[in-house]
Amino acid sequence: MHYGILGTRFTEDKDGKLNFDPEKTINPLTGERVVSWYKPGQTAGSVLGIFGYTEEKDCQDIEYAQYLLMARAGVRALELYDPKAGKHLQAHMQARLGITNYFIQEGLAELVEFRDAEGKLEDVHIKLNRDKVLKDGHAAMGRLLVELQVRKSTADGEGAREFYEKLTTPRPGWAGEIRDLVLAKKQPRKVFVQPNTFVVDGKVELKEYPLTNEGVIQSFIERKL
Repeated sequence: MHYGILGTRFTEDKDGKLNFDPEKTINPLTGERVVSWYKPGQTAGSVLGIFGYTEEKDCQDIEYAQYLLMARAGVRALELYDPKAGKHLQAHMQARLGITNYFIQEGLAELVEFRDAEGKLEDVHIKLNRDKVLKDGHAAMGRLLVELQVRKSTADGEGAREFYEKLTTPRPGWAGEIRDLVLAKKQPRKVFVQPNTFVVDGKVELKEYPLTNEGVIQSFIERKL
């Protein structure tokens, strides 16, 4: 998950020491000295809230939804896995599958199969344990990041490849009938039809287009792309 914007944070440590000079640091928004900063123990999340959400339940719902979206993305990643070659065809999809595998390994998620009377696979659902995600998810993902970062920081190429290949290998059965099911249920890629604006007689006019392939083409033509 991505959170926040990269950049320097002005902070005060437990001894009252600042990581910047308040006499010389100017707030570019006000043109005056910086008058606020993060106190000991404060974080961007605790001060700003998650994208403006400050109620605990709202924050928990957002956190759970992000885990669920990533877990589902890992199952969908089987679309771009070649079982004959044993290779992933897209790096981001490989990473998503690895994260979903890790969720399952840590007991945060499970894949539930639905079969007919003859045992044929009809559907699968990725199921998350909400309580465990909210209680243990942060720590679990922290352990995964440590595994990855230490190998990167220490130039442990052999160990990194071994760890990552194991992490991103489809689970038993996933490269077979589960992948086949994912491909069978694959939907056409979504295409967005965007409107255009034109200046007519000094006024801005909005023009929208039909939700069709022709509408997409026409919008691009009139946008002069």
